Amino acid sequence: MLDLIEPLVNLSVHDFAPPSPAGPIATDGASFYWTTLTKLRSAPKAGSPLGVDASMTVIEASVSALASDATSIYWSGQDGLQSRSSVGASSPPKTLAANASSITIAVDATDLYFSHAGIFRVPLAGGAVVKLADAPPDVHALALDATSIYYRTDTDVLRLPKSGGTPTNLLHAAGMAMVLLGSKLYVDNDVGGLVQYAILPVEGGAPEVLDLGSTHVDGLTGYDGALYFVKARNAIRRVPVDGSAPSEVNVSFFYPPSALVVDSTGVYWIDKRQSCQLQTYSQGPDDPGGSTCEEGLFETLVLRLPVVF
Repeated sequence: MLDLIEPLVNLSVHDFAPPSPAGPIATDGASFYWTTLTKLRSAPKAGSPLGVDASMTVIEASVSALASDATSIYWSGQDGLQSRSSVGASSPPKTLAANASSITIAVDATDLYFSHAGIFRVPLAGGAVVKLADAPPDVHALALDATSIYYRTDTDVLRLPKSGGTPTNLLHAAGMAMVLLGSKLYVDNDVGGLVQYAILPVEGGAPEVLDLGSTHVDGLTGYDGALYFVKARNAIRRVPVDGSAPSEVNVSFFYPPSALVVDSTGVYWIDKRQSCQLQTYSQGPDDPGGSTCEEGLFETLVLRLPVVF
């Protein structure tokens, strides 16, 4: 285990906004994205000089889901499913499906997939929304490979061809987490209040027990052959799926995150600390005045670790 001695990279210094503890996060080629209660925000992954806030508002909207590729960011919000190119910061949002919303979305090279009392597909370039299958409203996670869509409901893990059809039930399991790495799914299963973890072949078959080295797991995600998660609200843990030794870093969170995102440049998350903005006052030209601290504000910290630690 490593103790975190050097400061983490702080990518956004002064984004004063109400906290959104369970808000979705994402990265694309150049930026990190997160949500407040009323905005979708971004900051450059390269960071900014100390005291300089390089973050910006992508759109003023309540956002329930995020996805990204190398050039664009996609979201589900109050105006439906939308996207925006990350190449030009001033490019306007493009609406892909105006009357749809989802708590989970996923993209491949050509399409965006989402749940809305069913599993649907819409082209990234715009076009008709296609219903692929019926589904309950409680779809918590979506994952894609070359031929299939994998999704979780409150009670089951299912596989569906990208062309649509009849879903195949891979596992009856109560939970919400699902990570696809290679040909395996990594899922949680609440058994009588005890949360267990399993490895599930995508083609189906008996699940294997997955030992993550912790009974308190938040923000489970995966990248390049390893699982990452927040362990016991005080560390970030990396577990290679090939059986190599796991590693972790102790982190003093202000508000332990419920989500992580990992790409080739690092492991990212957001933290919030209570802060204030000074409000000056004066009662007249001869009054030197003073200042008070406007409380109830939070400072967003966008933080990063190396992919391997």
